[in-house]
Amino acid sequence: MYIHRQFGWFTVFALTAMAVWFAFVAALSPGDRGEFQSIFLMIAALQLAFYQLTTIVTESTLTVRYGIGLLAFRFPLSEITQITERNVPWYAGYGIRWVGDAWLFNVSGRDAIEVTFASGRKVWVGTDDPDGLAAILRIRMEELRRNAVDADTEAPFSAEEAAEPVDGDHALTTSGDDTNAAVSPATVEPDAHPADTNPSTDSE
Repeated sequence: MYIHRQFGWFTVFALTAMAVWFAFVAALSPGDRGEFQSIFLMIAALQLAFYQLTTIVTESTLTVRYGIGLLAFRFPLSEITQITERNVPWYAGYGIRWVGDAWLFNVSGRDAIEVTFASGRKVWVGTDDPDGLAAILRIRMEELRRNAVDADTEAPFSAEEAAEPVDGDHALTTSGDDTNAAVSPATVEPDAHPADTNPSTDSE
């Protein structure tokens, strides 16, 4: 199993900077600060949800999980047709984004793996280990393809073949009467005209 965690440095820094800014504004604002407390709770929730991106590859699935696992996306490997390494454009941002023809899942950096499915759908998975992720995905895809080919080449055992009658010439009769008849010795019939053991002599 492949498990890789990428810490979202940019995401954590941006959310932390935002929290500091609102704390500064709250400190200078007179009166009730209840609305700032709500903002701080929202920022804390975003931190927990997006502070890291965990990529998991098992024998059958690719899972992309954010933070503590509140957001997770699972994709079957059997439907993947192509793996391509991509460079995420700077304007794409971080988090969960639509980048033209694919969904992007990332938290930091510019490296990603584009996964194309048989349906034509595409997803980009951000990672700081693009070579390792692409390699394990290709290995799993090859294993699934090889297993599918092996399954197709193995002819299933048919019940009709098991019940196919044996040729009559090679059949073995096991019933009692037939067995006795088959193994009984042949009866020797006496010669209807036995040879004359006393040859006649010429009369004098």
